[in-house]
Amino acid sequence: MQLTSAVHIQSQFHFEPAELRVVSSRDIPTEHEEQRAFISWWRKSFDGVWIYSVPNGGGRGIREAGRLKAEGVSAGVPDLVAPALALYIEFKKQKGGSVSKEQKEWHAHLRACGYIVIIPKGAAQAVELVMAHIASMIPARDTQTIDWIDN
Repeated sequence: MQLTSAVHIQSQFHFEPAELRVVSSRDIPTEHEEQRAFISWWRKSFDGVWIYSVPNGGGRGIREAGRLKAEGVSAGVPDLVAPALALYIEFKKQKGGSVSKEQKEWHAHLRACGYIVIIPKGAAQAVELVMAHIASMIPARDTQTIDWIDN
């Protein structure tokens, strides 16, 4: 499956590395600020590789939370999904932040289904882990695909 995915990705998408910029007025950026910077980097770097967020967090009233739960919202689902890379991303801020019991359960389930789940602490680590994941999908003998990543 990974070989097919790597070839498919190479032939369908383009990668042009962009600068990663985390904007924050704090010494340690919030998870939101880190994730926002990562999404900006992703959208500037990957042409045609879709990524979306799962809006599970945030404060909601009891009525709204009940309605969303009835519609399928589930605690612990990772923050971001990149379907073409079979990748789920659970964002954490650089310092602090922990993985909840529900998140651990979802991560185990997703991995058992064959997905990759990464848990970066900050945007810079997210970029590193995504690039490592892509590199792991590429056979060493496929130089055309390796050139694609190194562009």
